[in-house]
Amino acid sequence: MRYAVRMFKRLQVRFVCMIMAVVAVILCATFAAIAAMSSSQAAGTLTADMQAAISRAEQAIQAAQASEAAQSSQAPQSPLAEQDRQPLSDDMTPPDFTPPELGQPKGQPGRPGEEPERQPTTPIAVYTLEDGQFTAATTSSALVDADALADVTQACESAQLGQIAQVGSGLVCLKEVPHGTTLVAFASSSALSTWTALLPIFALVGAAALVVFLLASVVFARWALRPVRLAWQRQREFVANASHELRTPLSAIKANTELLLDEPSANAPDCKRWLTGTRDAAADMETLVDDMLALASLDELQDSERAGRRAALAAGGSDAGVGAAAMGTGAGAGQQGEPQPVDASRMVEGATLQFESRAFEGGFALETDIQPGVRLSADKAALQRITAILLDNACKYVDEGGCVNVRLQSEAPSTVSLQVANTGPGIPEEKLPHVFERFYRVDGSHSDQGERADQGQRAAGGLQTARGHGLGLSIAKALADQMGATLMAASSPERTVFTLTLRA
Repeated sequence: MRYAVRMFKRLQVRFVCMIMAVVAVILCATFAAIAAMSSSQAAGTLTADMQAAISRAEQAIQAAQASEAAQSSQAPQSPLAEQDRQPLSDDMTPPDFTPPELGQPKGQPGRPGEEPERQPTTPIAVYTLEDGQFTAATTSSALVDADALADVTQACESAQLGQIAQVGSGLVCLKEVPHGTTLVAFASSSALSTWTALLPIFALVGAAALVVFLLASVVFARWALRPVRLAWQRQREFVANASHELRTPLSAIKANTELLLDEPSANAPDCKRWLTGTRDAAADMETLVDDMLALASLDELQDSERAGRRAALAAGGSDAGVGAAAMGTGAGAGQQGEPQPVDASRMVEGATLQFESRAFEGGFALETDIQPGVRLSADKAALQRITAILLDNACKYVDEGGCVNVRLQSEAPSTVSLQVANTGPGIPEEKLPHVFERFYRVDGSHSDQGERADQGQRAAGGLQTARGHGLGLSIAKALADQMGATLMAASSPERTVFTLTLRA
């Protein structure tokens, strides 16, 4: 038991670790994709802003050049006019043009036909590059230190046109050559690292998601491993119950054999009694082994049918063809035969006749209410065995002087109902759902009748238990499921009813 507990704990831990590993990988991939998208969007935005700044600087230079050309074409009239013809210096701008501050819209308020341009979110400085010297292209609030410009001159000269390049510690540039003039826009490299601001958010969201998924995976692991745990428990119970059931006939065989060996001169009646007991014990073991093999065959057939259906669905086939192929032609307890027309009325009546002698010897009544002419399409061998199991179970647990009732009716145009009921102490409500489990026998008053019948049979010299091994109803349930029928149990303090519902 401790080994099973440790095994399931290890399975649960592995299951949770696998889920958490998958979740961690998905979260990392998601965050990496978000960071990449954010960086790409920031680079695109910065490129557009720097190109717009270069365009504004180019327009400012062209406007200054046009103003200078216009002034030089006029005759000198006064010292003031002569001053107006002086070259444009770094600290001067044309009198009719004021360079816009970086980040201000291109169009000025009041100028019709011009849409305001989007205001850049990052300060950008634009310089002209001639003969290794930088000159401010426009009056701007964004400036680059002269020493820094001297350090990045070579990097700017080798930078590719139209692409952002890292040219120094904390600086990126974009170079354009419009109309033969090299213009370089500078911005802080922090504008490309906006995703770093998302790191605290990523950490918080990731930690919260991992905690939530950890709790959910623990619950899910317990839920997912519950069928495995139940199957393991049932397997242990099955082995323990089978061993217990085999121990009784084996003990009888061993005891009778020892008596024969220890008493070689025993009289013939004693030897015959011991040999009869050995034969009965061997028959009991044979019945138990046959029932176990029948259940194993039914389980294997169910697994093969499910696998066949899955294969057919994957291949685009129909369930009907798969079912016909999987059922085969066998008619044994562990095989599912082909459906065939069955006269259910005659079959149930014949099965009931076989139990009349048992009813006479047991002192209980066997009543029938069989509708004549009830026909259906079903596996005849499986239906016969289900009927025999239900009758045998009712005869085992009927009370002394009670009654076993068999009723067959066609309740609807396509439905047939077979009911087998017996009087006597009923099955407790909390134990009713377990009656179809393997090796399950109801304790208490319901099984007392079987124990009394068991004692009577032992008194008559038999060793095979009248109460059975607790496999009959399991076989009946498995056969009913294979046929597509429904087998249900109902009980009251004075009556127990098993109902088999089939399609005609």
